[in-house]
Amino acid sequence: MKKLFSLLLLVLSLFIIGCEEPEHTHKFVDGVCDCGEIEKKEDVLVTEIKVSGITEIKVSETKSLTLEVLPSNATNKEVEWSSSDNEVLTVENGTVKALKAGVATVTAKAKDGSGKEGTIEINVIEEKVEEIKVESVTVSGKTEINVGDTETLTLEVLPSDAANKEVEWSSSDNEVLTVENGTVKALKAGVATVTAKAKDGSGNEGTIEIKVVVSFITDFDVIVNKTLYTAETFEIGFDYDTLKTANFNVSYDEEYITIKDDKYEAIKAGNTNIIVTEVNTGIEKNIDLVIVEVSEDIITEYLDNLYYELVISENVEFIPNYLDTSITFKYSTSNKNLLTNEGIYTAPILDEEIELTVEFYISDEEYAAFIPVIIKGWGTMHDVVEKYLDDVVPEQTKKNIKLPLNYYGDNTIIKWYENDVELVDGSFEFEKTTGKNYNKVIKAVIEIDGVKKSKEYTIRCMMLDTQEKVDTIFEEYNTYYDELEIDGDIDLPTYDENYGATIYWRTYNADILDVDGSFNKPFKDTVVKMMVIITAGEFEKLGFISFKTVGENLTSKLEKVESVLNRIHKEEIATQKYYLYGWESGYEKVLTKNIGYLPFLLEETKVIVDVIPNGTNLKPDRKRRSTDYITLHNTGMAHESATAKGLNEYIHTTDRQASWHFSVDDYEAYQEVPLDEVAWHAGDGSYSTGDVYFNDTYKSWSIGGGNNNSIGIEMCVYKGCDFNMVMRNTAKLVSKLLVEYNLTPSDIRQHFDFAGKDCPQVIRSANRWGEMLELIQIDYFVRTELSDVKFEFRSLTPEYLDNTGKIIKNDGSKPEIKYEVKVTMDGKVYDYTYTSVLQPI
Repeated sequence: MKKLFSLLLLVLSLFIIGCEEPEHTHKFVDGVCDCGEIEKKEDVLVTEIKVSGITEIKVSETKSLTLEVLPSNATNKEVEWSSSDNEVLTVENGTVKALKAGVATVTAKAKDGSGKEGTIEINVIEEKVEEIKVESVTVSGKTEINVGDTETLTLEVLPSDAANKEVEWSSSDNEVLTVENGTVKALKAGVATVTAKAKDGSGNEGTIEIKVVVSFITDFDVIVNKTLYTAETFEIGFDYDTLKTANFNVSYDEEYITIKDDKYEAIKAGNTNIIVTEVNTGIEKNIDLVIVEVSEDIITEYLDNLYYELVISENVEFIPNYLDTSITFKYSTSNKNLLTNEGIYTAPILDEEIELTVEFYISDEEYAAFIPVIIKGWGTMHDVVEKYLDDVVPEQTKKNIKLPLNYYGDNTIIKWYENDVELVDGSFEFEKTTGKNYNKVIKAVIEIDGVKKSKEYTIRCMMLDTQEKVDTIFEEYNTYYDELEIDGDIDLPTYDENYGATIYWRTYNADILDVDGSFNKPFKDTVVKMMVIITAGEFEKLGFISFKTVGENLTSKLEKVESVLNRIHKEEIATQKYYLYGWESGYEKVLTKNIGYLPFLLEETKVIVDVIPNGTNLKPDRKRRSTDYITLHNTGMAHESATAKGLNEYIHTTDRQASWHFSVDDYEAYQEVPLDEVAWHAGDGSYSTGDVYFNDTYKSWSIGGGNNNSIGIEMCVYKGCDFNMVMRNTAKLVSKLLVEYNLTPSDIRQHFDFAGKDCPQVIRSANRWGEMLELIQIDYFVRTELSDVKFEFRSLTPEYLDNTGKIIKNDGSKPEIKYEVKVTMDGKVYDYTYTSVLQPI
């Protein structure tokens, strides 16, 4: 039974298998089966790329490479071509184009992603063409030509097929003749060789020697009669070399004339002559010369004979030169209101002596004579006293007046009368009423040496308070300027028409805002303080007004650097003549020059400490309570020995009751008083900062704090000093002190501010105070804002300018001055170049 069941299962299985669809055999035609199915093939990748063909090609040639891609049945045989140096050669679709000499590799890379590539190295060469060089150069033409003529030379360059037939022309002496493109121009007598040199590097050249002569003429020009001075050099019409080589003879008396630097020089005073003869024609010219002796003393004596105590009562025509020589005179006067530099006369009341300054040059050396002259007055002593009374008797008053009874100690008696009643002791009584203003007439009787003269004055008695007026003006101005932010020039009034008041301004920041209202933008916003004195009648108001000025306020360090450099740079470098002043005999007034400079940043001023001992009468030996100012002086010592070292020796040996902290000259500085001690230098006694007083000695409103609250610096003005460097060394020292004592450039003062004395006199008289403050302001800004920046200055015109900014030569030619600045900042270097024009002196 079991066997039967197994048999049935086997039969059933066979039946099921037999019922399945029979297997299909695919037949593909062009990749498509008859059943519609697409034949699937595996991609065949590139296994090798071979590039062959050229390995050397000439510049500008184009050639094709051979490419073989294996296996031959690779699915994708496309390649990408490239050159390792497209400046040497380029390749496109296997075609190479040669551009310039060099070596480059051409690569063909399979595009099927296999990464296979083939390369070939190709050398691009220049096709060498043998260049034909010049073998000979021949120059021909005239060998003798006249001064002033031009001649064209003939040039032959062989062989005719030379690749480069250009030549370079030159003359062995460009003062005798010049040559350009083969054309010769004769300038003066002499001999010179003209050379034409091949430019193709062959070194071949041709030459011709040419003699330049003066033509035989029937007449010639020379100077005629002339007045000379000893040591003066001159020409006679032809230069010396021409006369030596031309057909001219020159004869002269060697006792009076000699040859120096190819020019004639007058050596002895007297009358003489020069005879110039043209040899070929025999034409002769005679030059009569008058030679006069000169020296500083001789000319000064000559001027003294002309002008010393000359009484001038009309316009003067000044003598222009010395005895018809080339020595010219330049005149200036100490009082141009009485006599101008051009000699225009204005009469004073009485004769008045002024100083006439005469500048002159002898052989480029400058001298000056100082001569007193008398300006003739028109009046008498009575007129002088009247003028004095006109000035002192007020037109109006609000109080009693003490009228003058004499005139500066002269033999003058003045008596005053009102309604023929004498005013005892000159006392004018002011009567206060509740009514209107009224007039009083008083009479002055002036008696001089027994001669009497009278004059009446009308004084208006003011019931309105004039003091109130000046107070009102001050408050109006104070309010007005307090609200301004100044960013340009302003008007500073000098007269108030509403109240009939005069206004006088004094600035402490002339480099930013001057008394004429001119404005120079500071580095930062700065409060500028000015003293103002308002006068109406005999009433006066003194006060201080602050002005808020708008600065650059730069934030970028580079902008700050460039701002400093722009202030150092000057489009025109200024020059001037001015005077040094001293008390020593013969050195009261010394003419000097500022030949120009640029305020490059200097190294620290060298300071030698040599303090005077305690217990002398030079200083009080006490400490300063505060340091509020730096005070600048000029020494008033112009002798050559008054250097910083000389002043230091002086203060250690004198018993004069005066002292100062530093003496500064154009090389160094000496410290004589400890920096924390009081020195006696400002003339303001025991006044301190904040005090205002009237200095009777100098008749000037002044401030306190010069002695008690400031450091005093004496600037040397000795004859021969470089005062520009004195100012620059002082500025460097002051800048350092400002930082040390937490001060600013607004805290710098003149001796004048504390006492009214004309000091620093040299700076004030030469109008250089604003310049002094600018030097300090620049150095102070660099010291406080750019201390980590390095500045290096280098002159590009070293014949005129050195690397410190000092002009070392000013020949009057207005040369361009060039310099460069290297700035190192935050690891970077910045280079700047500047050009200025040097003004003549």
